[in-house]
Amino acid sequence: LESAVTGLIGSLGGLGLAPVESHHQAADGVVADEGHGVAGGGSGGHRCGVPVEILPGRGDPDQLGAVGRTAHLNLSSIGSFGPSLLWNEATLYSELAWTRTLSVTKNAAALDPNGTRDGVALRALFEPTYRGVADGLDVGVPVGIGWAPKGARPWSAEHPNAWIPEGGGDLSVGLKFAFRDVWRASLNFTHYYGPAAPLSDPAAGNAYTWKQTLRDRDFLAASLSYSF
Repeated sequence: LESAVTGLIGSLGGLGLAPVESHHQAADGVVADEGHGVAGGGSGGHRCGVPVEILPGRGDPDQLGAVGRTAHLNLSSIGSFGPSLLWNEATLYSELAWTRTLSVTKNAAALDPNGTRDGVALRALFEPTYRGVADGLDVGVPVGIGWAPKGARPWSAEHPNAWIPEGGGDLSVGLKFAFRDVWRASLNFTHYYGPAAPLSDPAAGNAYTWKQTLRDRDFLAASLSYSF
């Protein structure tokens, strides 16, 4: 998973999903009502002869790394919700990813002993929006989470930095402002959670820990733009 509907496991937009905007009979898998609803989709794949996660210095030195067969599945949804007591409108993006190493066909000795055959990870972003907070001003409050359960250390990720830390992830909350649809500003805080550890463990032959290496890297980001 890449980070932040910034991208954990691929882009939601890459699946061609969009909020439902029709007020007629919905297609299978879609519930629509007065311009709001939920759309879902998925993709899967099987790959042969691809690199799988390794530790440098392990296995056959004449091989660049371990090679194998992998399977992948992504399930995504986008929901658009109408007015409630808590917001004028809201949007929910979510994505669930699963990957499995089916077999290792070359240089299996290079595999990380702490890695696992399977991995699952989740990313979601919920954003309520408040229209007309002041004259010409709209405000959004995006709240995001990335999470991987304990035991999710997939070899097919190739490297721990390409996955969400086992038993951890990231949380974010922000504010987005749009003034007369030309000025836009945002402020976002990101917190990394989960058991903290270095990338590798020297006591275990430099095997990857798959723990949270960014525990002390919480950050605040801001942006301002003008369009004409």
